Amino acid sequence: MNIHANKGRNLETAIIASQRNLIRVEKMPLGFKYIAGGKTVPQRGPVDYVGTVVGSGRAITFDAKQCDQATRFPVGNDTHFPEHQRQFLIRQGEAGAIAGLLVEATHEKVRQYLWLDWRHLLTREASVKWDDPRWVRCGDTGLLVDFTGILKAYGAPAAA
Repeated sequence: MNIHANKGRNLETAIIASQRNLIRVEKMPLGFKYIAGGKTVPQRGPVDYVGTVVGSGRAITFDAKQCDQATRFPVGNDTHFPEHQRQFLIRQGEAGAIAGLLVEATHEKVRQYLWLDWRHLLTREASVKWDDPRWVRCGDTGLLVDFTGILKAYGAPAAA
């Protein structure tokens, strides 16, 4: 099983290239934790991307994951989707942001970008099947991510 937090260049490139006039997001850099003796240790930020919806200024925040499983994404696995990321997305969503997981399903039977809204992270279920209707389909992998479906699901206007 190959699941990891946005370590794939292709996914990162697709996200950045897909912004167009819809959203503006920034890849969050790694942070640092200060320890005794003035040393620092790299530490992951809360999520991969934070930004705004063009034209409305509404916040958008998401973590990007890749998964090669044939039937599902293990959303409840803390190794692949840490609790601090889950909680950050939930807090942002509760505050009115467009928040969720953008998953690149890379298994040969799936090959899609999929969005899972923050509200579906509240239940802490073990996994979500690829054919679950809660996923917002955002295009085929290897192409641009179609953010218009995500914005429509939130009632956010898609800029021209």
